[in-house]
Amino acid sequence: MAERLPNLLVIGAMKCATSSICSFFERHPDVFFVKGGEPNFFSMNERWSEGLEAYTQHFSGAEAHKMVGEGSNSYSDIDTYPETPERIHDVIPGAKLVYSVRHPIERVASAWAQYRSQSPDIISHDINIAVREHAEIMINPSFYWRQLSAYLDYFPRDQIWIGFLTELYSDPEKFYADLCGFCGLAPFDSERRGEAWKNKTEGRKILGETYTRVRRVPGINIVRRFAPDGLKSRIKDKLSVKTPSTAETVAALDLPKETLAALKSDTQQFLAYLNKPQDYWEF
Repeated sequence: MAERLPNLLVIGAMKCATSSICSFFERHPDVFFVKGGEPNFFSMNERWSEGLEAYTQHFSGAEAHKMVGEGSNSYSDIDTYPETPERIHDVIPGAKLVYSVRHPIERVASAWAQYRSQSPDIISHDINIAVREHAEIMINPSFYWRQLSAYLDYFPRDQIWIGFLTELYSDPEKFYADLCGFCGLAPFDSERRGEAWKNKTEGRKILGETYTRVRRVPGINIVRRFAPDGLKSRIKDKLSVKTPSTAETVAALDLPKETLAALKSDTQQFLAYLNKPQDYWEF
């Protein structure tokens, strides 16, 4: 096989600065990092079935780089893709794994905003309805201990780097310096590092409740089919609203008691394992 396999994977979690971390690796001169999409090779069966030869095409030109990597948030969705850690271990057992996290409920709020932005015909404008209908994608990735435990069954702790979003916000220089140290890379000049974080949800626009009501109007699909693209774009813009802040979305979120209790229990185990105080994230 001509191409190299990766020795570095950003495994998630979604909406926990993974875009920023991947962008950082893309800019680092000693790293070859896949751009323009998530390979999802080790998680999604359809990608896995394509075989290693197809996967290694992502890394064409990586021969001269110290670290070769890719990022796929689905790698930390163990409930949906339970075979992921074993597959990674079978193919690249020595790989360094990067896992970033944030307050688990804030992650749910941010994930809802992104999914609503991407799929407004599927994801409700009401976060509570969206969570009830799509718990598997909204909530499950926030069970960090469940995700991490699955990887610890196959990888030693020193192969897994865990970063906290609050630490990226408070001291991005140290955050990325620690990440470089884990990867055995020279520190990257802050001026060349680019923005501390990317793909922030707040400040964007999403389609609001009025859009959902319009989509329920009888015959609207026929109108959409024949309307000019420019008109549809202008209407969507008129029906868009500013994304609520994460704090506002969290305040609106009313999780079932059993879900909240399960998240809290999982979080306590996760924080205890990492020697973080139990009140690091308030519930």
